[in-house]
Amino acid sequence: MVSFILWQELASDVELRCSAVAVEEPSAWRLHRSQVHELDDDGSLIVRFRAGGMEEMVHHLITWGSAVTVVKPDALRARLAEFALQALQQHQKESD
Repeated sequence: MVSFILWQELASDVELRCSAVAVEEPSAWRLHRSQVHELDDDGSLIVRFRAGGMEEMVHHLITWGSAVTVVKPDALRARLAEFALQALQQHQKESD
């Protein structure tokens, strides 16, 4: 079991793609001690690590907005999308 930061759960292989326009900031961040970076041919940054704590990752990744894409795991990508949709629905409801 390996945690992202605080939450404990079984570890998953995580792969994130940071857009070319946002490479500088995430390349300086240390998300996890096992992370490795790879610059892709299109200028995007691939970040890979193995960790648990998907919910905590969602709360961190949402701050990057559209500058980051969760490549894997599917469960992390789905939870991030669900979180963003809930926020959108809440704020649309409040503006009606």
